[in-house]
Amino acid sequence: MPFICDTVKRLLFLVFLGHCLLIPAPAGGQTLPIPASGEYTVQVGDTLESIATKFLGASARWNELLAANPSITNPHFITPGSKIKIVPAQIVTAKRATIQQVFRQVEQMPFPRPWTKASVGGVLQERDGVRTFEKSSSELKFDNESRMIVSEESVVFLREATPSPENVSRKAIEIRAGQADLDVKQGPNGVENGIEFHIGETRGTTKPGSAGQGASRARRTADGGSRIMVYDGDSEVTTAGRTMAVPQGMGIAVSADGRTSGPEKLMQAPETLSPNASESFDFSNPTFDWEPTPGAVSYTVEVCRDAACGQLVDRAVGIRLTRWTPRVLPIGELYWRVSAVSSSGLDSFVSAAQKFTIKTYWRRPVTRP
Repeated sequence: MPFICDTVKRLLFLVFLGHCLLIPAPAGGQTLPIPASGEYTVQVGDTLESIATKFLGASARWNELLAANPSITNPHFITPGSKIKIVPAQIVTAKRATIQQVFRQVEQMPFPRPWTKASVGGVLQERDGVRTFEKSSSELKFDNESRMIVSEESVVFLREATPSPENVSRKAIEIRAGQADLDVKQGPNGVENGIEFHIGETRGTTKPGSAGQGASRARRTADGGSRIMVYDGDSEVTTAGRTMAVPQGMGIAVSADGRTSGPEKLMQAPETLSPNASESFDFSNPTFDWEPTPGAVSYTVEVCRDAACGQLVDRAVGIRLTRWTPRVLPIGELYWRVSAVSSSGLDSFVSAAQKFTIKTYWRRPVTRP
């Protein structure tokens, strides 16, 4: 019959021939001092997880050992007698995010308290959330300088990131609904900033590329699937036990059950025609025009108060033609941008934001096609 060892606080156990050998785990979470040489000789029966437990205090830190030992090609097999470098990671952990912009109706949830009205300067900790309503948006800045813009009708929670390799600062989010635009830059002293995102059972990371910056978009679809677009830098996506690199200029569509055909090339941004920076309007409903993008099945237009679209004014999705007329826009300087959508639901690159000006609230009569 199976032998069961009770869980004992601060004790590790080994099961051998039906006996439970209890080994005290010293305080501090590190069971053995790191050898003076910084290396450990692999013994019969050792795994990266058991070595991480011995010297780093947690089996989950095995990936730090893998990162410090590039000669290990298979993390599930290490050769007895070989040398393993034991390098304690200098992990910089981003613990919170600050609300930088709130436009229209945005709420935050300071766990475990209920949702309340969000305000600029509000701080989100792990397990806290932010949600936006129709025609609303918010911008968050993490304490590792990464930024995230939460689009309309989205729900995003901060969560604990998985253990990171040495000199990596990573913040983790969970997208429950809608989408987020992620912006990361290389940190000081060689620290690599990054954002880890979770959409259902799919997990991904976005990090800077060789130019020192990264920009991605992650979206949860209505059926529980995900769409990830990498505009700059690099990304990695894990789903259904499979991890795939998604480099710059590529995207990946994942179904709710984890099925995917793998990364595919993103379409180029549509070329905008009108309006542009030289145009101002004495009416509040100008028509937006752009060139068609080969392969596009629809388009998305966004109108914002700022070029980065942290203050969303209007957003139209599923546009079949290459023009769109809003019902009414507010007075002042505005920006607009457009992206194409492929048959797999991936967004193209986003066009450069074009500035224009609305002078009055008067609406001109429009003849619909």
